[in-house]
Amino acid sequence: MTRTRYVELTKDALGRNEALVSLASVTMAGKLDKVVDVGLALSTKTGLQADIRSGNWADAASTLAFAQKNFSYLTTMNLMDTSGVMKATIPEFPGSSTSYGQDFSDRDYYKGAAKKWKPYVGEAIKPRTPLGYIVVPVAIPITSPAGERLGLLILTLRFETITSWSESIDAGQDGIVYIVDQRGQLIAHPTLLPASHVVDFSSVPVVQDLLQGKHGATVTYNSVEKVQRVSAFEPVGNYGWGVVVGQPTGTAFRERDTNVTNIALLWLFIIVTLECAMYILLKNRDTIRLQLDENNDLLGVAAIIKYSEDAIIGKTLKGIVTSWNKGAERIYGYTAEEMIGQPIEKIVPKNRQNDNREILEHVKQGQGIEHLETVRLRKDGTTISVSLSASPVKDIRGKLVGVTVIARDISVREKLHKAEIKLLTVTALKEANEELEAFSYSVSHDLRAPLRAIDGFSKILEHDYAAKLGPDGKHLIDTVINSSQRMGALIDDLLAFSRLGRQTVQKQQVNMHELLAEVYEEQKQNYPKRKIRFELHQIPAAQADRALMRQVWVNLISNALKYTKNQPTTTIQITATATAADVVYQITDNGAGFDMKYVDKLFGVFQRLHDRTEFEGTGVGLAIVKRIVTRHGGKVWAEGKVDEGATIYVSLPRASKK
Repeated sequence: MTRTRYVELTKDALGRNEALVSLASVTMAGKLDKVVDVGLALSTKTGLQADIRSGNWADAASTLAFAQKNFSYLTTMNLMDTSGVMKATIPEFPGSSTSYGQDFSDRDYYKGAAKKWKPYVGEAIKPRTPLGYIVVPVAIPITSPAGERLGLLILTLRFETITSWSESIDAGQDGIVYIVDQRGQLIAHPTLLPASHVVDFSSVPVVQDLLQGKHGATVTYNSVEKVQRVSAFEPVGNYGWGVVVGQPTGTAFRERDTNVTNIALLWLFIIVTLECAMYILLKNRDTIRLQLDENNDLLGVAAIIKYSEDAIIGKTLKGIVTSWNKGAERIYGYTAEEMIGQPIEKIVPKNRQNDNREILEHVKQGQGIEHLETVRLRKDGTTISVSLSASPVKDIRGKLVGVTVIARDISVREKLHKAEIKLLTVTALKEANEELEAFSYSVSHDLRAPLRAIDGFSKILEHDYAAKLGPDGKHLIDTVINSSQRMGALIDDLLAFSRLGRQTVQKQQVNMHELLAEVYEEQKQNYPKRKIRFELHQIPAAQADRALMRQVWVNLISNALKYTKNQPTTTIQITATATAADVVYQITDNGAGFDMKYVDKLFGVFQRLHDRTEFEGTGVGLAIVKRIVTRHGGKVWAEGKVDEGATIYVSLPRASKK
């Protein structure tokens, strides 16, 4: 085995662990995002905020009791006022009330949340209570719709809960995953489960790198566990935590330490396999996304049914009530004892009896009713607007035996209903995108290592055995090298496209005129012999992430320079049109242009309208442009004509005047 091969296989092992830790980081960030989302949803409950505003902290705590039961991973929930004084604990336990009135403003989690009045995941602590186990606090600011600061909701997660999350992550053969907080304290580990104290890992070299915001992979000795591992490490989102994936050196470097035979034939076979895998992956990408969306939609519907406060009523085919839940009691005012055995007509106004008959007829025919908006009677004689859904109930033999009706009070809870549906939809979409992007990111990382080996060994064959290969053999080796380099570029672009979904958009007022001039000066250095006429008109500013918009302009200006290479004089003109709300930027060139009937493909991933031999590229640049602009709340479109140039339009929210 050559030294070069030894180094390559070492990099491969480190690269595999880096891919695993990247997936672990995304997974843990997703778990914390979900906890924060639950906290934010609880903090915006109208009843909770009203009780806090009036000083009824015990009543406010009681409104959260259901959540503590439904979200089992929450150990306790605490309520504090804005100055950090403890007011209530859910659930109550012996000695918990002794902390009421105590000042916790010196705690890390209070300081972290109060600093910018945003959610904050704190460091591992041992509470000053009889609970006696290590917890991680998550501080959620409670803010009224008008922006008034009302207090803090503190959710606590047990060490064992976070460890169970980490154990669900694939750490590779014989590997482990552990998590540290912002001080380097252990908060998840498969074997170290502290009962009475927090374990300090801050002396471990990879943890020290994590505390400085670094990421990577290395061989290191853990002085706490007294073991040497190949350890990959990466921060967990923006939470200040770090995740480490460790693998015994013997396992990680097993391939490196094994003699490699028939390497040329093996890698030629691998490149064909990878080409097919990439083709299948790209061909089925939309199908995978649709399947993920469908699965998460089903999960969202199940969650709505499980936790709904709607009225759920069972009745026979003759309209006799057989079941009556708490939601029905709240909406209609009748108890279950008062309604079970009674005809459903008791809550149907005389002028709405046809609605009830229509529901029964549809169900008898095996059909359901969805979202029938109608009126029903309450016990006190008042009417209430509801949205009804009805479905048939069958026994185990498939015989129709009854009807289930779900009623929602749309006169009182219409606005809250819309907000809950929006929250569930956003959460489901976010989870689907995280899984898809983590999948793309992991696959792309795994493809890098074999490609580097293909390229390196092909160059060795070309250099050391050129005389034996002959012209035909040299041509085949050149084809392998070019193919591996082209696939490497495809993977790099796929990684860049995937990372955009994880990158936070930090909007600020951006001087677009200055940014465009800077990007052009940088790009023109790549074409020192070209004759270029660059016209940059006065360009307004916009609210945007400067780093992301720089990538947009780099992609568009480099495209304009690329597709005008066959012109005697390249002409690029950049102008803008401003409205009260938006700024539309347009960049026009006199290059190859395109046929407008293919404009819908222009911004798709790996979609190319020109042959690779004519104009280089991977077909991802404009897809990245579209994704960045869309995440800014803007739009991008194009116009062009074959051999007469093209114009790309970018619309962004306008910068506020100062």
